[in-house]
Amino acid sequence: MRLALPPQDNIIQKEVRKLDRYVGIDVHQEFCHATVQDETGEVVKQGEFANSPKGFEEFFDGFDEAKIAIEAGDAWQPVYDWLDENGLDVKLAHPHKTRIIAEVKIKTDCRDSEALADLVRADLIPEVYVPCEGRRKLRRIAKQRGKLVMERTKFKNRIRAELRKRGIDVEGRSLWTNSGKSWLRELGIDQVTDFLEVIRTLNDRIKRLERKIKNIAGELKEARILMTIPGVSYYSALTIIAEIATIKRFPDSGKLCSYAGLIPSVRQSGSKEIHGSITGGRPLLRYTLTQCALNHVNNAKNSHVNKFYEKLRRKKPKKLALIAAARKLLKVIYWMLKLGEEFLGEGIRPEVPNSHHGVVTPSEFLRNLVHRHVFVELVHHVNPLSQIDVRVCKNCPCQIVESAFAVPAPIPPTARLPRRARERPRNRIEDTVHRPPIEALSALQNISPPKA
Repeated sequence: MRLALPPQDNIIQKEVRKLDRYVGIDVHQEFCHATVQDETGEVVKQGEFANSPKGFEEFFDGFDEAKIAIEAGDAWQPVYDWLDENGLDVKLAHPHKTRIIAEVKIKTDCRDSEALADLVRADLIPEVYVPCEGRRKLRRIAKQRGKLVMERTKFKNRIRAELRKRGIDVEGRSLWTNSGKSWLRELGIDQVTDFLEVIRTLNDRIKRLERKIKNIAGELKEARILMTIPGVSYYSALTIIAEIATIKRFPDSGKLCSYAGLIPSVRQSGSKEIHGSITGGRPLLRYTLTQCALNHVNNAKNSHVNKFYEKLRRKKPKKLALIAAARKLLKVIYWMLKLGEEFLGEGIRPEVPNSHHGVVTPSEFLRNLVHRHVFVELVHHVNPLSQIDVRVCKNCPCQIVESAFAVPAPIPPTARLPRRARERPRNRIEDTVHRPPIEALSALQNISPPKA
């Protein structure tokens, strides 16, 4: 493998205007291969250079502005940081989606860099979100602790395997307490003794890392908010925050659940629709949320998340109910971070029963507003096809959406709601989450009317 810079005559270069540069870089551990195109797709510069600051400076000498694309891999971070610090517009491409868009039979470094340059020129890059350096540091810390715990678990399993080989029964005995470890050493098995020493070293590293994580979590407002949820520790809170990066990049809670991999897969064609198991997402985030949901339902019996879990467990398998509870917990986390509010176990504020500031569904929120406010002034007609109007209360700044198919018209507080209004409306938004009034209104504006 070549480590030195290639000769100058191996780099193809033509004159091109500064604002018409589109660059695709195929990044490797030791070197990079780049292709520069103009707005017509003609190659104006192409060649290899060392994957180092000196190599980048020589290749990009004279580049004031350019649009650059690189694929996400194990060596993308130094390349991305150098290009970003030098004021170049760089995008990180999703490797799998890039191959789907620009799959070729003959794969070379030259072809890969040309494909990336073509995609960035056509503005078709499947871009990956790149968090800030602070969030990337949190991710590294959270993953480091997770990997150390996984290694410790491997050595514990190896000790159990050695005991099974020798027919030693350990049922009812705790092996990882001080007395259990002393008993294991007294057995005089060399492999077990060596594994215990490795576990002791890993425990010291994990404890030191956990102290660091605890200090970081105590300084983050988002982590303190998440730690108000029963079953969410400082490590879980920090992991969730590090994986999410910023809640502002998710327009709704459903997008966040899809990002975490807690949404069932769907295969639909014509009138046939099949829902399968969860897939994709962020493995560490999904695992952390599942463990948090398990701890939550075991320790918060009066929580609305636990009530949802118990209700679903009576009809569905336990594992499926746990995944659904993790998804509901993530929706609650979304609105806690969005609004900066602590966890409400009952789903509503205790001092204001059934308040629309608590955790209620949009339809329940709107029905509560009908009873509590007098909505008299018609503001505007939102959607003539759906017959949705917006009214404001004369006593407060709250608003209400009036729809012929989803929400009953405003009536006096003493009157009884019709049976149709008490039933679950069609096309109802299902998530029981922290949601302010304006968010509920915005969501309902996109609901289409039921078929006749």
